[in-house]
Amino acid sequence: MTRHSEDQKEATDEMLMVRYQRGHRDAFASLVTRHATTIFSVSFYLLGNEVQADKLAQDTFVEVVREAATFHLEAQFRTWVFGLFHKISSKYYAEFPDKGDDTRNASRVNSTDALDTESAPPASSRSFRSQILARRVANRVATLPIPMREVFLYKQAGQLSLQNIATATGADVDTVRHLLRAAFDRIQDCVADTEEYARALR
Repeated sequence: MTRHSEDQKEATDEMLMVRYQRGHRDAFASLVTRHATTIFSVSFYLLGNEVQADKLAQDTFVEVVREAATFHLEAQFRTWVFGLFHKISSKYYAEFPDKGDDTRNASRVNSTDALDTESAPPASSRSFRSQILARRVANRVATLPIPMREVFLYKQAGQLSLQNIATATGADVDTVRHLLRAAFDRIQDCVADTEEYARALR
C-alpha cells in the first residue's frame, strides 16, 4: 500500500471531502467506498424496491458532487450527506407513497416472515430465535410510516445523533425524539413476542 493510500484510509470523512474540493477525485472515491452501503441500505428500507434504492443512492452521490462547494470543514460529513439524501429522497416518495402498515408492504412482510425450514437451524436453538427476530424487526421497520422509518434508519444505520438527524431533516429535536420513540415502541412490540412466535414454530 502506498503512503498516499494509507493517508486516504486514515483521513476523516471531512478531510477527504476537503481534498475532493481541492480536486483530488480519489478522495471522493474513498467517501463512496465508506458510505455507499449505508446509503443504499437506508434507501432500500425507505422505498422497499432494490432498483429504486440503488438509483436513490447513486443520485445522492451525484448530489454530493454538485453541492461539494457548499461543504464546510467544521460540518460533519455524515450529517451533511444525509441532509442531501433527505432532500432527494422526498422526490421518490411520490412514486412509492407512504401507506404505513398496509398492502404496499404486505407481500414483502409475509414472504420473509418464515424461515426456510430445510436450511433453518433447530427451532430450539438461539440461532433460530435470532434469525426470526432479525426478520421480524426488518419487516416491522419496512412498515413504519416514512417519517418514523426515516429517523429510525438515520439513527440506527446512519449512526446520527438526535441533533444531527434534526439538522439533516430540517425538523426540530423534539419532533425527531418523538418519532424515534414511536418507532422503537412499534419495533419493541415485535421483539417482545418473538420468543412466543419461535415456540409456536417448534
